[in-house]
Amino acid sequence: MDGVSPCSLPPAPCLLMTYEQVKSLKPEEFKRLCGIRPETFNQMLIAFN
Repeated sequence: MDGVSPCSLPPAPCLLMTYEQVKSLKPEEFKRLCGIRPETFNQMLIAFN
């Protein structure tokens, strides 16, 4: 990358999704984007509410 840190790059457009868009993803797509399974995410929502 010619000495450019990946952290200094702007976010990819696909990462700028709303929760409404993210929750309709297939489980494998959700995990690829968020790093956790949808079931784990839903359990986290329940714990915080």
